[in-house]
Amino acid sequence: MKKLNFGCGLDIKEGFDNFDKKDFDFEVFPYPIKDNTYDYIFTRDVLEHLRWTENVLNELHRICKTNGIIEIYVPHFNNEGSFSMLGHVSYFAEATFEYLTMPVTDWGEENKGWEIVELEVEPSPNFGVYIPKFLRRKLSLVIRGVFKEIHVKLKVIK
Repeated sequence: MKKLNFGCGLDIKEGFDNFDKKDFDFEVFPYPIKDNTYDYIFTRDVLEHLRWTENVLNELHRICKTNGIIEIYVPHFNNEGSFSMLGHVSYFAEATFEYLTMPVTDWGEENKGWEIVELEVEPSPNFGVYIPKFLRRKLSLVIRGVFKEIHVKLKVIK
């Protein structure tokens, strides 16, 4: 199984190709990687720093094999630090990833080949855990600090 740790920073994983910004430009497309190279791609706290998120996701899809998994961790837009961190240029909600899997978008574009295998939204430990689960998503639109991060596993469909 060929695995990629996309945006590894100091988290070098054994058995993975570990790419980081010091030796790989995540915003120059297309990536110098062959189609269908990886079975599994892991990325944590990277996408929120990249301006062209849709292009990045398209490239990860391209370099991942059919039925491969792309596992993503990103801060929820409602996170206390999401907007206060100067390096954050993209923001995410559950709907961001649900949108990827819609059969057809609002403007008629077809699904690009994604299936959600797992989607978890972690409530913030200081505040969100005290709000009943059924209210969290609605309240996150008006109250900051309800959620901490989103963890999603996407299956690549080609």
